[in-house]
Order: sequence, then structure tokens, then C-alpha cells
Amino acid sequence: MTDVHAYINSVNLSISRKDGRTLASQLALPVGRVKIGKKLKQLAERASLIQPITYCSSNVEDNSLGPVIGHRLAALVAIDQKNWRSAYEHVLSAYNSILEVFKEEYSNWIIPALTKLMNDLRDLASQVLS
Repeated sequence: MTDVHAYINSVNLSISRKDGRTLASQLALPVGRVKIGKKLKQLAERASLIQPITYCSSNVEDNSLGPVIGHRLAALVAIDQKNWRSAYEHVLSAYNSILEVFKEEYSNWIIPALTKLMNDLRDLASQVLS
């Protein structure tokens, strides 16, 4: 669980600093890679032991972004298990959640994260269809 806790702490730091570029890199998923990296694999394994969406909703400091981070972690677990449809559905939920945040707050700092989720969504759609 410490991997998940460390990940959430780094996400919280990016959010508090309104650092959209770092948040985008933290949201990046290993879509299209033959094998996911060791750190992401460990994070996926730890996240599979908890309810990522519920956990993030409680532990991400910005409540409106909790579901975004939770669905991202759930998508990572699905990718690790090669369940592309589930990964797509979680990224779609994350994208819709971050779009709501953007519409309500209209903060430019979040655009890189929004763009990253959109690109991952497109890549996962290709993966599901192949």
C-alpha cells in the first residue's frame, strides 16, 4: 500500500502546486507498451488490493480530482491484467470526471492532464478494437 500512498502524495503535491504538466505525467498510462515498467507494475499490484476509486476519493486532497486519480489507478490495474475494455472504461470515467472539473473551475493548469487522458483514451480505444 505504500506505493499507492506515495503515488497519492505526489499527486496531491502536483495538485496543490497547480502543476498540470507533472500531473499529466502522473496520469500517463503504459498504453501500447509490450511490458509495463517495474514501478508501474508494483503500483498496479498494490492498487489491485484496494478499491482505488474509493481510496482516492478519500485521500486525494482535491475531492473533485479524487475520482480522476482513482479511475486512473483502476485503469492501470486493468492494463496490468490485460483487460483492455475495463481499462478503457476507467479512462473514459477519468476523462469525464476531469472534464467536469475543467468546466466548473475553468483552470488552465489542468489542460495538460486533460490532454493526456484524451490521448490515453484514444490509444486504449485502438487497443480494444485490435
